[in-house]
Formats: sequence, C-alpha cells, structure tokens
Amino acid sequence: MWKLWHKLFGWDFIQLKYGWGTKIRRVRYMPSAYPYVVVCGSIIPIKPNGVIEDYPYEYTPLTWRVEVTRQRGNLTVVGKE
Repeated sequence: MWKLWHKLFGWDFIQLKYGWGTKIRRVRYMPSAYPYVVVCGSIIPIKPNGVIEDYPYEYTPLTWRVEVTRQRGNLTVVGKE
C-alpha cells in the first residue's frame, strides 16, 4: 500500500524494526525541514546517518534518502527512485 501512496502523493516511507516485526512509517517534515516519524503517537526525529533518535534500532529507507550539506547544517532530501 505504501508504494501506491508514494506514487499518488509523493510521500516518503521508511521501514523500522518494532517489537518482533517491522513497521513502515511515513516520513513527515517539521516546519524547519527536518524529517521525523510518528511511532506510537510520539514524534521521533530522524538522523541522516540511518539512526532514529531515542530509538534503539536503525531504519531502512524505502523511497527516500537524505544528503547533508555541511554549510549551515541544512538537509537536502533527494528521491531514491
């Protein structure tokens, strides 16, 4: 289903381990352009190195990747397709 939402609306998704299985979550963006996901009602910021803050597991990008520009610490989101 996430592939359909990505094609229709351009939403980006990541896959993360949660409990004994894996969950697919939509990547959302704060007004400051930093990406985050919502897990169990909590807003969890995503680090560009593949780790989610305050979360013990790494994520697998499904439809996106993040490139970090060192000047001013801005994030540039680039489509993976």
